Amino acid sequence: MRLFKNLTNYNKKEISEISVNYHKYKTNKDITPSVIIAQSFGASEDKDSYNFTLAESIRDARKFFKKDLFAIVQKEIGKNLEFIGETNYAVACKNIEEGNYIDTREILKDSRKIIWDNGLNYKSVLYTCHPAHTHRVMEIGKRLGLAGEPFIKKEITWPEQDSQYWVRSKINWIPREFLARVHHKMKGIVD
Repeated sequence: MRLFKNLTNYNKKEISEISVNYHKYKTNKDITPSVIIAQSFGASEDKDSYNFTLAESIRDARKFFKKDLFAIVQKEIGKNLEFIGETNYAVACKNIEEGNYIDTREILKDSRKIIWDNGLNYKSVLYTCHPAHTHRVMEIGKRLGLAGEPFIKKEITWPEQDSQYWVRSKINWIPREFLARVHHKMKGIVD
């Protein structure tokens, strides 16, 4: 199990590099997604956070694929979507008390429920998340029946000022991600 999977051949499909609004992304440009699932990276909600970058990525995905593509996001991304004037989204796990940590699997389980409740196709998900988080998000999603492709920034940056120390740098991320993947494998959360 490699820690950072190369996304150039994810799901046995070729991942292309595209450019939207002067940003470069990796995605499968030949798909027709029905929904975007965006998982936050860190807890920050300000304009300098990676969650702002993810909100911009949703805007760019909509420009590339479909203008009114429904998105399911975490609240940190939702606040940034509002800031840039994007609508047509739902917040996953929105009833969780402030300050409580929600893991990737719980967010995906709630996202699956939102997809079901809105009559969307759970087999054509577009995943928007931090490049270092993408592999695990997609693997958990696959286990929950959510099939899809990534729409991720080509350039990897880290939110150095975030309150969640493990997202601040690659050095902080790797040990936590490694342990998360081992845990998920042992508990059957991923194949």
